[in-house]
Amino acid sequence: MRKNKELVVCSLGLFKNQCTLEVLARIKTCDIVFSDIRGDEILRFLEKISARVKVISGNCKLEKTAQKVVSAFKEFDKICYFTYGNPMFLDATTICLKKEALKAGIKTTVLNAISSFDAIISLLELTEFSDSGIRVVNTISCNKSIVFTPEMDTLFFMIGILNLKGNEKYKKNFIKKLMAVYPKTAEFFIVDVKSVVRDNDTLIKVNVCDLAKSFKLFNERTTLFLPAIGVKNKSER
Repeated sequence: MRKNKELVVCSLGLFKNQCTLEVLARIKTCDIVFSDIRGDEILRFLEKISARVKVISGNCKLEKTAQKVVSAFKEFDKICYFTYGNPMFLDATTICLKKEALKAGIKTTVLNAISSFDAIISLLELTEFSDSGIRVVNTISCNKSIVFTPEMDTLFFMIGILNLKGNEKYKKNFIKKLMAVYPKTAEFFIVDVKSVVRDNDTLIKVNVCDLAKSFKLFNERTTLFLPAIGVKNKSER
């Protein structure tokens, strides 16, 4: 590892009022803060903590973002990368950045934070799971080979990725396979939680028979929750 060089990966949580004292303290020790969060409010928030703040363009590819941050170690010893949500939960940018720092021999410290997963659990009141447990799926990683487990409560994160151009056949396959194993009357939930990029929580209950037309409501941050079927209802236990 390169002596005295450190990358601090941290987050404000879902919105700035959730930023922890630990994160605030560590930011103050860094020479510069890079962030992918755009907006004047967050910029002003960061500028109160750090003398140097650099907002990264949303058009940058993951590798270019990572290389840009790591290349700044030529000038600085301690760099902060600041995002929202839990910085390592389904965040391709921070994972790429950590790998790039490792290649450069730079120590990386990750500070945990509240993520959309925590907020979804509260919004759905998931104090109990099905007898087979709960399954968390990254839709991006399995869009070519979707597997459904109707005996489990299931959360499909980033379901809106199937709406992107080029993913039409994957969306069609997703709908076909889901409707083959879930009854048309079964319910699912469309979930979007309040965050720095969203003003309000959204929780919509829909029947499986309406799945295809409901896809227009999905964006890249939307989570699809499928309650388990074929098991005792929680109220009957």
